[in-house]
Amino acid sequence: MPKNSWNNSLQRYCEVKKITERYSEKVNNAESNKSPSVRKVEKTISLLDDPYRTVIKNTFIDCKNLYWWIDYYSKTTYYRIRNRAINAFLMVYNTQQ
Repeated sequence: MPKNSWNNSLQRYCEVKKITERYSEKVNNAESNKSPSVRKVEKTISLLDDPYRTVIKNTFIDCKNLYWWIDYYSKTTYYRIRNRAINAFLMVYNTQQ
């Protein structure tokens, strides 16, 4: 069992990664840009607060450098904000129709 699985954080991380990978694939496919799943992810991201939106975009969607956050946050602060961003993303994503 993974070290952090006591609170399902790894599962939530993997779920967001899967959602954003499908989103990126559809956005890269020009004919699918208006699909409901693409709009749902875009709306979810737009409803997030700024630090959470930045973390989701840079960590999962834009796939910036693995350590993109080092100029902005300490390691513990980044992981804390990332966990909150993942929780907020999934909460908003799962409550939309």
